[in-house]
Amino acid sequence: MDSSRSVVWIEDVGSGDDEYAQAAVIRRPPPLTIDLTGLSSEDDEPSAPAAGSAPASAATRKRQRSESGDESGVEAKRRRTAAEAGAAGDGGDGGARYGFRLIRPRRFEPASHDGGWVRLEELVPPADELEAMVLTSYTFDLEWLASAIPALMAVPTLVLAEARALLPSAAQVWAKALSGHESEPHVHVIYPRVLGYGTHHTKAMLFFSPDRVRVVIHTANMEPGDWESKSQGVWSADFERKATRSSSPTSRFEADLIRYFEHHSFADPCALPRLRAFVLDRLPRYEFGPADSHVRLIASVPGSYPSPGYLPPTGGQGRRMTSATPWTAFGHLALRCALDECAALASGPETSDSIALQCSSLGSMTKKWYADQLLASMEALPGGRGRAGAGATLYVPSAETVRSSVQGYAGGGSLPILSAKVRRAVKAGVAMARWDAAASGLVRHVPHIKSYARVSGNDPRRLWWVLLTSANLSKPAWGVIERAGTPSASLRIESYELGVVFLPQVGEVFEACFEPPPPPIDPPGSDSDSSDGEDGPAIGAAKVIRFPLPHRVGRPDRFEHVGEDRELGMANEPWMRDKPYSMPDPFGVCDKLDHMHARYTGTGSAETDRETWAKEQARDTTASFLAHPPLGLYLAVARNDSVARVRYDLLRRLPAPHSAPPPSANTMPPAEDG
Repeated sequence: MDSSRSVVWIEDVGSGDDEYAQAAVIRRPPPLTIDLTGLSSEDDEPSAPAAGSAPASAATRKRQRSESGDESGVEAKRRRTAAEAGAAGDGGDGGARYGFRLIRPRRFEPASHDGGWVRLEELVPPADELEAMVLTSYTFDLEWLASAIPALMAVPTLVLAEARALLPSAAQVWAKALSGHESEPHVHVIYPRVLGYGTHHTKAMLFFSPDRVRVVIHTANMEPGDWESKSQGVWSADFERKATRSSSPTSRFEADLIRYFEHHSFADPCALPRLRAFVLDRLPRYEFGPADSHVRLIASVPGSYPSPGYLPPTGGQGRRMTSATPWTAFGHLALRCALDECAALASGPETSDSIALQCSSLGSMTKKWYADQLLASMEALPGGRGRAGAGATLYVPSAETVRSSVQGYAGGGSLPILSAKVRRAVKAGVAMARWDAAASGLVRHVPHIKSYARVSGNDPRRLWWVLLTSANLSKPAWGVIERAGTPSASLRIESYELGVVFLPQVGEVFEACFEPPPPPIDPPGSDSDSSDGEDGPAIGAAKVIRFPLPHRVGRPDRFEHVGEDRELGMANEPWMRDKPYSMPDPFGVCDKLDHMHARYTGTGSAETDRETWAKEQARDTTASFLAHPPLGLYLAVARNDSVARVRYDLLRRLPAPHSAPPPSANTMPPAEDG
């Protein structure tokens, strides 16, 4: 093996004498490989400490770099990008001043720089400036993440993940591999508890430095396909350290951020102390006041939150309240509260406005929830006025857009829009339009961004507010009001979500970067050109803040006959992941089923024989027993054996489920006759 390469093979874990411990962490083949080549060099980081010695602290590495006067090109680019893009939220023009930018895909050259394009490596501060960092996401590609964020090799890190997407065994092995010779891993993975159909869907990063903290809220999962091949959005801001630490939050943003993390619950008793040490004890040290002038945090945390003057329903049918937290703290009611308190929206928006919805997944919607709860919150304005008479439009990529994307049909895997959910959405009153990103150049990058905005009915370029969030269009994400209209009403949320809503200040106007101007209605030089319409002052009289929404939000090109049983053509119908398509994508895949066969072994085809099918079914069943602890516990009770022994037997049986398991090293061979 080449000595210049440092490769960690995560395979033989645990002591050789404890085969049960070894089986507990090896959960699924193939073994995880982390290539550490290039993560440290003479230009980037000091050489790795010898085995048995303590690793250099962040302050030591920073002092060594300052003494040598050397700075790598990557770190110089990071510093330069943060300064030019206005990450602190107090400089720059347009959406960069508010911290809103688009993630730049790999091998993508933007035709316009209005998007404030940024990549992952430009969002992460240098490792020698970090004390700790927090990463939250739904899915994680562990091998890619170790190479994309080299700071993971040295900086204490807390990872909040979805247990169904990142198995605890893989996370445990990954943390040990990154820690190297350290007895206590510096990477900790915890799994927040969800309710019902909910998930841990928040996508955010916190980077703590001695003098500041960087907060990054984005829409991409921690995997290369999301950061390099899809349309994504990100908000980032730097906040300085307080002169003196206060005992209570000094700003609304700080209070909302602390409340979001405080309401996390875990099954693991060790998770909450780690969350407190990494996040809750650090956040009060920094001044988040500058964020209150232009953004509000919109979060969702699983639980049931009571309405004001809550009275438990008679008969004991009500749900137990999570806490005394008001129901306007989370979900769509938090957005309604933020819009109702924005002074700049007191005049201007009219009933001709519309709501632009853009997400990557649809839940099971009903008209009562969609129109009476979600849209009512998004259409809220100060004084209880402002129902958008034009309604709302959901922008969805067409099947042809997904087929011709840089990922082909594989890119549609992150858009779980099912045909049954589309039909239910149409019945609920959802109007769907084609997602058009030709102006931004992202037409071949399927959208995974989740953005919501109120669009002016007189000028499609004008936006009254913009929301960037991880929440899709579903009840678990936004919450549903149970027993609405009664004293026992409560808001029930099942998922973790996090986003920011951008609100204009008095004298400011938001404008969509990639939206073409409306066609002139009156001839040039007429009196109407210089007058202020009923919408308020002309755009030229106010400070224009340009927001890089990647798609057009005005004059929607709506899909016709959606949900009907007729053939419309790939260009004239929204993408539906469970619908078969016959036209090949750029990679020659003629159907999503072909991609599934190539990615997942054992899915079967018309040529699969009975023996192969039975073998794959048995293997999948065994893997399901291993992946779901309650099933393993059920087998252990049925066999009157320990859970560890059951898991060990299943792991040994997994390669060949139909045959007898291989003999154990501790099993004596059968005695020979005679």
